[in-house]
Amino acid sequence: MQDFDYAVPIPLPVWQDPQSNPVLLKTRDGWEVILACWTDEAEPTEYVAVLSFQRAWAVRAVALEEVPLEMRGKRTRSDIYRLEGSLWLSSLEATWQALYSHWPSLEHDPDHHYWVQGHDSRVEVIASDFSVERKPNEEYANILPLR
Repeated sequence: MQDFDYAVPIPLPVWQDPQSNPVLLKTRDGWEVILACWTDEAEPTEYVAVLSFQRAWAVRAVALEEVPLEMRGKRTRSDIYRLEGSLWLSSLEATWQALYSHWPSLEHDPDHHYWVQGHDSRVEVIASDFSVERKPNEEYANILPLR
């Protein structure tokens, strides 16, 4: 059962290795998701894709193979998804308001529910936005099962 209305594909500028899984990494400044990548010839690359989430304040990881998503928009060979009408996001926002109603409202970009699918697991992140950067495999050799 979906806990959201539909998914909007967001193309990545890299080809995520379809046989690997995303790695969730807590950093000093927030949350990152690390993806192994392929070349156009379906060979391992010398880099990983690092998705850095801005103002990320909730994450979860689920060890399930791909769940069918109701899509709005065209998929490419490598996407992540923004989930619209997310019950998880609504629930978290309601909890935040109940716990911290005495805090003044802060003006900021709206938060989104992002879904990063791997071969047999996924990572979900609540954040305002994300960026993608290529970094050498060596920087993540201690956490990724790279070739």
